[in-house]
Parts: sequence; structure tokens; C-alpha cells
Amino acid sequence: MIDYQMPTLRLLESWVRKNGYDPVMHEGCNSLHVWDMRQLEGVADSRFVVYNDGLLFLTDFDLYEGAVLPLAQDILRLRDSYPSLKMFISNAQPGDNCILVTSALMPTSSGVNAARFQHFFHKTCRAMEHLRVECQHRMYLRPSASRLLQ
Repeated sequence: MIDYQMPTLRLLESWVRKNGYDPVMHEGCNSLHVWDMRQLEGVADSRFVVYNDGLLFLTDFDLYEGAVLPLAQDILRLRDSYPSLKMFISNAQPGDNCILVTSALMPTSSGVNAARFQHFFHKTCRAMEHLRVECQHRMYLRPSASRLLQ
């Protein structure tokens, strides 16, 4: 019998660790951050969020300020090219532009097992990596080193 469980941040933490990543939870934060993803060029943050009816995996790609308009023109094509991902341009603070990329909502009302989570995580990571490489190629993403110098 397959063991289905309702996902919690603690359960996700153990599953993410089993997949070779080092997740971080901050007190008072309702997300499980995957800091390893920040080692990838252009990634500002990556995290899991658990909702009552599902699970999201979100990643913020750090954009050059001058890339916002070209990306806005290109985002429909990118959405068509990566149908399993949802993309939103965010410029909540001046000079802090990013493209928020999220997985489709993984339904969890019937519970989740480790194998299903692993498939969801790997499939989403692969799609996000392809998108990240394409955005780098189009010069949308700010290099990680410049983010550290700010």
C-alpha cells in the first residue's frame, strides 16, 4: 500500500533533503526555501509553499532593469513554450525586478507520497532550468555576482 500524507513544511523538508538539496525554514515564514537553487546564475530565491488544497514551487529569477520591457513582450511566447510553469513579472520595489516562476498547483487534498513529490519536484526543476537558460541566453537575467555586490 502506498503511504499518502498531507504535506507539511517538515515533511517537504525531509523529502527535499532526500533529493540532495539543503532546504531552509525561517521562523515565522510559511515557506521552505531551497537555497541550493540560488547557486544557479540568475536565481534570487526558490521555495515551496503549502496551501490547503495544494503545493507550489516558486522561483524568482533576478532581471536586469532593462530586460523588463523585452521580457514583457516575450512572456506570452515563454508561457506557451513552458505550459507547466506560470510566469509573472514583478517589480514590487524600484530596481528589484524579477520574473516569478511557479509550478502548476500540485493537488494535495488526497495526500502525497514521496515518489509523487519527487516526480513533481524534478519535472518542475527541469522546466525551470530550461527557462532559466533561455532567459540567460536572451540577456534577461542579472548575474548572481552583481546581486551579491548590491
